[in-house]
Amino acid sequence: MISETEALIVKKERLARLAVEQGNDNMATLALYEKSLQENQLKLYIEQLKAIQQQAESLKEKLQEFKGTYNKLLHKRILLSGRANVARSIKQMQ
Repeated sequence: MISETEALIVKKERLARLAVEQGNDNMATLALYEKSLQENQLKLYIEQLKAIQQQAESLKEKLQEFKGTYNKLLHKRILLSGRANVARSIKQMQ
């Protein structure tokens, strides 16, 4: 969407110049107005892209945090399971 909007901005600017060269001030004004709208839309798209990139980065960090927590809990589970097996073995020996 960003590249499409950039292309529209270039197109509207070209249209405005052509209209000025042909003496069509109304068409030039309209083209510049539309260019301005597209520039505002482009700014919005860029801001949204940055926000989405920040959210994605935050989610990646959270995922790494959850993976670390999962691995710690898995290690703890294995350790406790081993202790339980040792305790059962000792109890059976008595």
